[in-house]
Amino acid sequence: MEEFKVRFIKKQVFFIPVPVLILAFISGVSVYWILFWFIVLWLGGSLAWLLYTAWNLELDIELKDQVMIRKESTSIKIRLFNESFLPFPYGELLTNNWSYRDMSGANQKLFDQDQKQDDNHTRIFQFFFNDRQVDSWVEVTDINPLGGWQRVFDVKCYTRGKFYIGPMKIRIFSPFSVFLVEKKFDEKELVTVQPRLLSFIGQFDASGSDPQGITRKKNTFFQPMDYMEVHDLRPFVSGDPLKLINWKVSARQGELYVKRIENTGDERLLLCVEFSKKYYYSREQQDLLLEKALSVVKYFSDNNIQLGILTIDDNLRYLPPSSGRNQWQLARKLFTDLKRNTSENLPSYFQRTSQTMKGNKILWLTPYLDRHYKQGLKTLASGGTQITLLIDQKGKNIDIKDLTIPAYQLNYYRGQVAIKEVFTS
Repeated sequence: MEEFKVRFIKKQVFFIPVPVLILAFISGVSVYWILFWFIVLWLGGSLAWLLYTAWNLELDIELKDQVMIRKESTSIKIRLFNESFLPFPYGELLTNNWSYRDMSGANQKLFDQDQKQDDNHTRIFQFFFNDRQVDSWVEVTDINPLGGWQRVFDVKCYTRGKFYIGPMKIRIFSPFSVFLVEKKFDEKELVTVQPRLLSFIGQFDASGSDPQGITRKKNTFFQPMDYMEVHDLRPFVSGDPLKLINWKVSARQGELYVKRIENTGDERLLLCVEFSKKYYYSREQQDLLLEKALSVVKYFSDNNIQLGILTIDDNLRYLPPSSGRNQWQLARKLFTDLKRNTSENLPSYFQRTSQTMKGNKILWLTPYLDRHYKQGLKTLASGGTQITLLIDQKGKNIDIKDLTIPAYQLNYYRGQVAIKEVFTS
């Protein structure tokens, strides 16, 4: 559906007849006739030209990637073309009035025009996503006016989520800006921005001493082989993890053999991600938390360990335990849609999730730890559930005093996530 409206810019039209009136006064011709033909030919002609151009103006949006990863680049091509024989009217076609509509239905600014111009007078624009600048300077490519206009943007988005590009509004001015036409295009394109996958180093203090000199027992919660048993060996198949190769047997036999492994017992590993609104300063830190969680999921899936995922936001979302590439791909889609939890009733989290967590080994990822939160974790652990706490490096109000469960800190540096053990009571 397309619609357009015409607006008369009153303050502009009074300046245009001044030269005409001066010419009429000098030549002695009737002012009324000159004004009459000025209105008929100049204003009427420019208005007809403007309406005809706007009526034939079309818009086309081309996306190189419908799904993109946060902070990766993609191309968006927005093409305006006019199939009529008339060129575009004199004046500027404003792109800073284009907008997009996000999933909540709120109109947000998509483009913002900058005043800078290069030596070739190429107009330069900036791209905005969710009111955040997402790229550096991008150039605008203008085609022959008879063939249309084309905008090509190389976009790097910093915000995860699902967004609509469109609807868009185009403004065209007539000569001397006497009339203004606004045409709205309802065309929308969905863009999905997913979390990044960070490199998981897994380096942490497996054993050591606390400040009082008490030696701590080695915690091997992140050792993959603790959750598997080696039953026998089989020939190596392309795609098998190199960690599973039995080098002694392979050397004797002259070909590669890998360990055939299975999960031990009925224990299940569950990653619980608590995603709350009030515990973070910025959207960047919120997205980074989910990317850390995704890197943990990828680490366990690479080691063929079945891992379930439970997210706590405004709703509880649960992915049953599974392993392999499919699990972390599903986790990425789950984290893309995750909303921040606005509830402050922390004890209700543990009450609602106690049945789901029963009989599981829990990895609990949180950016927040206070007295009430620790009491809820202790209540879960007292029921026989083994809990290991993952504390986000950027979290607030972290208090590990009197914490009796194993705890690790997730540290992030230049696209890598590392584990550091936190000594607890």
